[in-house]
Amino acid sequence: MAKFEEKFIVINTKHLKNIPEDLSDELEEILGNLNCYLPENRYYVVNQDEPYSDVILKIILEGENKKELENENIQRQP
Repeated sequence: MAKFEEKFIVINTKHLKNIPEDLSDELEEILGNLNCYLPENRYYVVNQDEPYSDVILKIILEGENKKELENENIQRQP
């Protein structure tokens, strides 16, 4: 059964405007280098303090459970 886990780091790009330029340049270089090793996945982000966040989390966990069951069924097939 799927469980909530914190496995991502999210940085609001608007907040990057407030950091010193040298740090911004370093961060851009690091992220550029990491892109060579990371899959090209895209994500939706939901702030946990939003009133609808629990509904979104429930939908995500239900979808993960469904995906796990489908994978189990595929593995059981001869």
